[in-house]
Amino acid sequence: MGEEHRYEIVVRCLNQGFPGLFRLSDLAQIAGLHPDLVRRFLTLGLIEPARLWPEPLFTDEAILRISRILRLRRDMGVNLASAGIILDLLDQIEELKRELDRLRRL
Repeated sequence: MGEEHRYEIVVRCLNQGFPGLFRLSDLAQIAGLHPDLVRRFLTLGLIEPARLWPEPLFTDEAILRISRILRLRRDMGVNLASAGIILDLLDQIEELKRELDRLRRL
């Protein structure tokens, strides 16, 4: 499955607002990845499950995060460790933007 097709699937899943939680195998299928690679993302802390027991279950946020990881790897040649750092920094920037907006409204 091509990268653009994977991205379209991810966008479609997010736009349709898939309810509930996804198993790791479902997440891999949606992203067009082998479950072992998604498991590696989990092990490296690149994605976080909403629930761990009895099996890891993920929200649609994990789909978006995987999409970002794939784009970083494809477009910038970023390795997985670097992708984690970049995504964490982007998350912190977004959090700071939200806090700044909140403070401006006060």
